[in-house]
Amino acid sequence: ASKRGGKVAQLKVPAEPKKYQATYSGLAGVDLSSEQRNISPTRASSCINMYKRYQDGFTDFIETRPGLRVLHDYGSRINGIYFLEIPQLLMVVHAGTSLYRSIGVDGTPQVIYSGVLDVYSTAFVHEKSLYFLDGEHYLKYDGTTCAAVTGYTPTTSIGRTPEGGGTTYQSVNMLTNRRKNSFRGDGESKEYHLDATGLDDSTVTATVDGTATTAFTVNKQTGVVTFTSAPSMPGGGDDNVIIEFGVSVTDNVTPCTRTIPFDNRFFYYGNPSYPNVFWHCELDNPAYISDVGYVKVGDSNSRIVDMAVQDGSLIVLKDGNQDASSIFVHTPTLDYDLGRVYPSSQSVISEGCVGGARSFRDDLVYMAARGVEGITSPTVTNSERSLKHRSTLIDSALAAESLSSVQTEEWNGYYCALFGDTMYLADSRGTYSAHGSFEYEWFYWTDLNIGTSAGRVLKQYEGELYFGTDGGDLCVFDGDKDGTNPIYCEWVSRAENGDTNAMLKTVKPKGAYALLKTMPNSLFKIAVETDKSSRHDIVTVRMSGFSFADVDFSSMSFTTDSDNIVQLPIKEKKWKWLKVHLYSPDKRFGIGQLNYEYTVGNYIK
Repeated sequence: ASKRGGKVAQLKVPAEPKKYQATYSGLAGVDLSSEQRNISPTRASSCINMYKRYQDGFTDFIETRPGLRVLHDYGSRINGIYFLEIPQLLMVVHAGTSLYRSIGVDGTPQVIYSGVLDVYSTAFVHEKSLYFLDGEHYLKYDGTTCAAVTGYTPTTSIGRTPEGGGTTYQSVNMLTNRRKNSFRGDGESKEYHLDATGLDDSTVTATVDGTATTAFTVNKQTGVVTFTSAPSMPGGGDDNVIIEFGVSVTDNVTPCTRTIPFDNRFFYYGNPSYPNVFWHCELDNPAYISDVGYVKVGDSNSRIVDMAVQDGSLIVLKDGNQDASSIFVHTPTLDYDLGRVYPSSQSVISEGCVGGARSFRDDLVYMAARGVEGITSPTVTNSERSLKHRSTLIDSALAAESLSSVQTEEWNGYYCALFGDTMYLADSRGTYSAHGSFEYEWFYWTDLNIGTSAGRVLKQYEGELYFGTDGGDLCVFDGDKDGTNPIYCEWVSRAENGDTNAMLKTVKPKGAYALLKTMPNSLFKIAVETDKSSRHDIVTVRMSGFSFADVDFSSMSFTTDSDNIVQLPIKEKKWKWLKVHLYSPDKRFGIGQLNYEYTVGNYIK
């Protein structure tokens, strides 16, 4: 107080500026959909080459992705990666026009088959054998021999009399020209009429009472076999004459390029001559594919792009060019004459598929023209499947990709969508409510290449993610570099504006810190950027200490305690918005939380 003119004047002490906290914790993925001041504080405005590694329990930390360790250079582009245990682990790689196998993932590759197509292939394992398709070959590899699948020979009719008749038993197998007829001899007839005419030039064989015989002639045009002596009549009334012969068949399965297991069978599609048709093998027998074991799905001008399994049904996803519905549901049903059949029912979903369908942790997702869509399961109150969008946070990035080239895989809880040297990862454990359903948190990885060879194939096996390039390099994600290429990674906060654009803010180093993850050889830089200053480094953080470049912090103290809480020298004044960048051009790091304190000052003039 002071005395003026006999009065005491009171001096007013300015009020302490109110302090606010900017806290980024419970970190999720990236948001490329929002204006950078409106992004949730849990998400990053940029999150290049980072993800959550849930296996070690640090679920709130974001860290640098694993690098690509090269296992072998095959010299030709990788078209498929497969695994077979018999009982030792064999890796089978389709590279260029050859199939290779190695014992284990680090074994020396050996050629097991040459002359396949240099295109994307597909394969599945059944009873310790690998079945392979490329659109021209249907091969079986049992660990020793790799050769064309030998088709099962069906018995197409039984209980026949020499004149014919009997009962239709099994269907014709498209994988072989061979078939059998089973007769009951009458002790008098020599002529036996087969259930087909126009036999091919292959050998006709016969057994009578279980003994092979060649005492017969064949009229292949009429399909009549004439025995030298009339076969006897069996005492028990059972069939006792078996004739095996050949008739030309059309193989519509070998031209297929895709397969999927379902209902103890394997389903085949992608035949370019029949784009809206799929076939299936008989029960547990991929060497037997009936000529009537097929389903036509919708309009023939709209092709089947992908198939997946959901809630005990086979879901067929088409390109949507002609059909009112792009999604068809096939639920197994028993038919009196045909046995197991897969009738089709249309859904109300018209959004076409361009690829990448996966039953992802019970959520059927696929790549569509506007991003990743999810198909909900029927409920007690709603029997219809409906479409829900799943990729809003990264749609702007997906719009720049050639979506039809997508290669997908599920790996450790992530739906991975690969486009050459870029991969997007949907986090099944990171979801948020949106539009009456949910969407995924997303990460994205860039510069996925070895030298100049970009990614072409993904394959998950036993928790490891394998990566084949268009240059022939087979890799696994478990290194610190991509071959010899360093990995650039960054996490960038939203543009913090304190929920007001009209007032200036100031942040001081006291109270600013980051919670780091303990990682060997970890090193990264922290930079800040505001509306009035371009991005500039403030500190380099190492596990063993710090180094400062071009900044004088000699009067300040920075420490890392046992919990890896690092104090940060942020002291930016009078900004409208502020972004914090954590990045490394060549080292790994992990971040769990970022916090700083700021005050709000005057209105912007």
